[in-house]
Amino acid sequence: MNEDLSPSSPIDIRETTIRAKALSDPKVFAAYHQRKKRYEIAQWAYDMMLKGEIESNIEQSLLESGWSASEAVGGIEAANAMYAEYTRMEREKGASLGMTTAAGFSDRKSETKPHELESAKQCNTVPFRNYVPVEEEVLKRGKPTKEVVKHPRCHQDMLKDMRSRLLGFPCKIGASWLFDHDRDTSEIHNIHGADALVAWISRKSKHNAEFTRGEAFVSPYQYFSSVEHTSRRYEAISDVPDWPIREQVYYTHGEIPPPCPKHSRLEGLVDFFLPATPEDRCCIRALICAPIFFIPGIDRPSWVIDSRDGQGCGKSNLGEIVGELYGSAPINTSKYELTNRMDVLVKRLVSERGRKARILMVDNVTGDFQSPELADLITRKDITGIPPYGRGEEVRPNNLTVIITANTATVGTDIADRSIYIHIRRPDQDWNSVTWKSRVMAYIRKNRLEIFADIMDLLLKHQRFEVLPRTRFKPWEVAILQPCCQDEATYIRVLDYIKAQRDDSNIEADQARAIIEHFTAKIMEQTQSLVPRPVFLRTEVVNSWGRQALNDSMDVEFKGRPIQLIRNLVKTGFIPQADRDLKRWPTSGRKIRYSGMAWNWTDGVEQALVIGRTAGQDGVITQEVM
Repeated sequence: MNEDLSPSSPIDIRETTIRAKALSDPKVFAAYHQRKKRYEIAQWAYDMMLKGEIESNIEQSLLESGWSASEAVGGIEAANAMYAEYTRMEREKGASLGMTTAAGFSDRKSETKPHELESAKQCNTVPFRNYVPVEEEVLKRGKPTKEVVKHPRCHQDMLKDMRSRLLGFPCKIGASWLFDHDRDTSEIHNIHGADALVAWISRKSKHNAEFTRGEAFVSPYQYFSSVEHTSRRYEAISDVPDWPIREQVYYTHGEIPPPCPKHSRLEGLVDFFLPATPEDRCCIRALICAPIFFIPGIDRPSWVIDSRDGQGCGKSNLGEIVGELYGSAPINTSKYELTNRMDVLVKRLVSERGRKARILMVDNVTGDFQSPELADLITRKDITGIPPYGRGEEVRPNNLTVIITANTATVGTDIADRSIYIHIRRPDQDWNSVTWKSRVMAYIRKNRLEIFADIMDLLLKHQRFEVLPRTRFKPWEVAILQPCCQDEATYIRVLDYIKAQRDDSNIEADQARAIIEHFTAKIMEQTQSLVPRPVFLRTEVVNSWGRQALNDSMDVEFKGRPIQLIRNLVKTGFIPQADRDLKRWPTSGRKIRYSGMAWNWTDGVEQALVIGRTAGQDGVITQEVM
């Protein structure tokens, strides 16, 4: 009955002696048999705990397997002791490495010391005041009389008193937003303005704050300015951890639980999605892990989520769910806002709520998408701007993860080179889209910190592969992508897959292929030769042929002068047939010099065929240039 619950590891070596004695003594044998059963249950329950199972599920499984209730309870108690020892060892391991394991990770704030609490209670026996009441003897109508005299307090004295009685708060986000972290409710309360500050001090100290008026006395507005300038500054408040921990972030999540050795909570979240390939599953796992990793100055990639099955595959949901995991809905933007209202977007990003967001999402991109502004934002170290209703410029570290959802769209090289690609497929017909998202959100709410425990454990235990990184985000690739691929062979396949997807979706690569094919055919037609020979194409020819090539390959009509676009493609290496430096021919020695583009050029060229268009005519003429 109990063979399926047998422990995988051998019992302690002392069992040999105990068993030998048990065979000759019935009472000892009974005790030995009971102890052996308890060990089997404990070992099995411990293995289930490591997989992320909760006690009620473990107990139910034991009862269904035929164990008695008392045996199940005793075995679970022993398993809990083993699990506690495992957690302790994980903490010590992290400390010995000088790093933070998931089991040993807790919020960075130190526990309030007993003497600090006692000091706060003592301070709060009287109201917070901008004066010191002193009983002095004064003369009234010629008679000495005792009277309470108010002596002004200086800013430094008032600040020290407030920090003591309110345990170091308030702190601030950015340059000016004050906040308090309530010890009883664990909620964050924002403090805007002098009146709000005085009300907060009164509420927390349980006495109405007293501010007397006079030239020598600090006013509420003056005091608010002092608090605003001297409070400890954080760049953000976070309900979830970062890896590595950031000193500039105020964490409210509390202690992170121990991880599951098989990272079952993380894998359970990945299981909700339907990747198009096994490589896409690794990329989905990496996307879930990506926002936790931030080191100032270390660039991180953007993400393009697409599907060959079209709409209704859950591309937007993937971005929204990652945002939910990290405690804040994504900030949504558009190509129009990126191009024409970048200042508005920056205000949103440096605002009080925007600082908490980890995801910036450009949703439902179609056709050809190019945005130099977004490409710059992806790799920008800091985001600076004037926040809504703010005073002066604010700076926030650029810890945003940019997600672009597309419908078979193509993107410019600047974005393609900065992006990791994910393809997901349409769910089966019996998939209930109504309940799916609610089930995912419920799973995250139930297991949020456990998922982060698995993520941090996955990243911490990774040993760097011998394969050299291939993307432009090498530190990120080693820290996030490699552990999410789990083994070196999978990692190599994922890198090849990312490169192939990048090439397929790169609009500039498509443009370059069209231009090369069209120009090559036209040159062969003019030269009547299959052998490549040096040709100099005058500017008017480059523009004419370029428009024809682009119009044939693009859905929209290209009406401009494409020579600058073509030169950019040459500089980025997409058109190797053209010379990237030579723009005029001949280089010297003649009065007439033509501007344009050199094609099929080699070192030491002394003469070339110049192809140009005669002004006012449609025909193309050629002439030799020595």
